[in-house]
Amino acid sequence: FLKKLSKNNKLGIITDGRSITQRNKLKSLKIEKYFDLIIISEEFGSEKPNENNFTIFEQFENTQKYYVGDNINKDFICPNKLGWTTICLLHNGDNIHKQNIDIENNYLPQINIKSLLELGRFI
Repeated sequence: FLKKLSKNNKLGIITDGRSITQRNKLKSLKIEKYFDLIIISEEFGSEKPNENNFTIFEQFENTQKYYVGDNINKDFICPNKLGWTTICLLHNGDNIHKQNIDIENNYLPQINIKSLLELGRFI
């Protein structure tokens, strides 16, 4: 899906955490090559939901921006504010982040999906 999507779109990733850990994850998944811009909080100097982590993607001019995440507490507030389409990957209970939807609307995603395979319907 990433290979297909990256052919006609600019892709970016925003991830919190230590640089070495996150870079190793991207390498082990063999997905680095699909992203035009990778923001890792330790390298960038701020974590989500800092708006700077998102506004850097404004360099991708004239494109609709989508944000896919899973942490309702911090993933969607900034991209919602910036007018991006926000998509939450719902978990089956095994996720590290509890997905409490009893939260202010501006924290909630616009779309919920159960599988990354569903992204093709929206992007």
